[in-house]
Amino acid sequence: MKARQLRNYEDFCNKLAQFNPHKLSNEGAIYWLSPLIYSSDLGEQLVKKYDLATLESYEAGKEYSVCKPFIDEIEKTFAENNIPWGKKLFPVQA
Repeated sequence: MKARQLRNYEDFCNKLAQFNPHKLSNEGAIYWLSPLIYSSDLGEQLVKKYDLATLESYEAGKEYSVCKPFIDEIEKTFAENNIPWGKKLFPVQA
């Protein structure tokens, strides 16, 4: 974050909100695709459980569907831990 002159995670999330992740500019890609974000052990288990492809294996221009059971399990985990799902902490500005 220091390399991008971001003080904290709130600054990072506010910066992400400035870019549409579905129509990335070169600058947007720096914030959406390049950061060193690591998943938790649970996140890694879910990726393996649902056999999700790595970002590097995706082909540009090809359409992919969302893995509904994966999303359902994430939403269930949020609910079990009383984490509000859908609350806009950082409204998308792009």
